[in-house]
Amino acid sequence: MPKISVVMTAHNEAGAIGRAVRGVLDQTEGDFELLVVDDGSTDRTPRVLEGLQDPRISVIVHPRRLGIAASRNEAIRRARGRYIAIHDADDLSLPERFRRQAGFLDDHPEIALCGSWGRMRDDRGRVFEFRTPVEPERIAAGVLRACPIVNSTLMARSEVLKRLLYDEGLGRAEDYDLFLRAARECGLANLPEFLVEYDSSLAWGYKIRDQYWKTRARWRAFSRHGYPWSQAFWLLLPLPTLLVPWRLKQALRRFFI
Repeated sequence: MPKISVVMTAHNEAGAIGRAVRGVLDQTEGDFELLVVDDGSTDRTPRVLEGLQDPRISVIVHPRRLGIAASRNEAIRRARGRYIAIHDADDLSLPERFRRQAGFLDDHPEIALCGSWGRMRDDRGRVFEFRTPVEPERIAAGVLRACPIVNSTLMARSEVLKRLLYDEGLGRAEDYDLFLRAARECGLANLPEFLVEYDSSLAWGYKIRDQYWKTRARWRAFSRHGYPWSQAFWLLLPLPTLLVPWRLKQALRRFFI
């Protein structure tokens, strides 16, 4: 029984997945299994995965694409570890990530989900530092304002994540929906360390879609998950969010959250 189960999903990630897997295998905490879901890839991803020789790696193949939420959930259900770490196929985890997060969860039984700070690469190759709130109290207070954990940095207690799972019916923002549901019943925290590098986009089309699905997740928080309607003004958040430049938004997050 490994201490950590690492969940990685891939769809046409031949150019990146080898680097991502090496980042997992190079962790200073070696007590883990790596579950890779090849979600209907049509490029060289299957061939790259066939070349990975490590007994800790298990590959799950989908002949046709099921989507990232369904793929993650399948791997989560199969996970045997005490903790489950999310690691996308184009992410890079620093060598100390698993040891630091697992140690934190060992020492803090009241925390069920643990993330960290991250460095984001945009579609123009620029790198931005993403600092999420650290203390559970601040996360709980600000969870409707912004997604409290970068999904690529998530490590969770296995029994909690297996129960919550990602919502496969939500087109995007399934991670935000997960954190909104989790925050109603358990503690969330972030380590104030940059432990993961991940890719995202600052293109307008991407940001509009992202804010649309986050608004859907917030609506579900009020209509399904017991958040008080007195805070429904957060449903209006996308408009100012889209108008504020990225760097100013990050500065405001550090000040208010």
